[in-house]
Amino acid sequence: MKSIYERLISAGCVVEGRESDLHTPATPEALRLIREFRHDGTGDLRLAHNVYVSRIDGSRWVEVPFAYDPFWIEADRKAKDRA
Repeated sequence: MKSIYERLISAGCVVEGRESDLHTPATPEALRLIREFRHDGTGDLRLAHNVYVSRIDGSRWVEVPFAYDPFWIEADRKAKDRA
C-alpha cells in the first residue's frame, strides 16, 4: 500500500515538508488523491488535511499532518543509530 506521500510523488505533484507535515499545492489532482486515499479502504479515514492560503504568494496549499515520509524515515534511522 502506498502512502499519501508516495501517491502524490507518483502523480508528479509538488510535495514539501515542514517537520513531519506534508504540504502540497491544492491542485485538483492532489485533492483528488487525498480524497481517494481517505476512502479507498487502504488509507486512514482519520487522515486530516487543511487547505490554507500561502502568505507568500496567495496560492492554495494542503497540509497533511504527520504524512511527510522523509521525516519519519530519518527519525527511524536516528533511533536505530542510538540503539
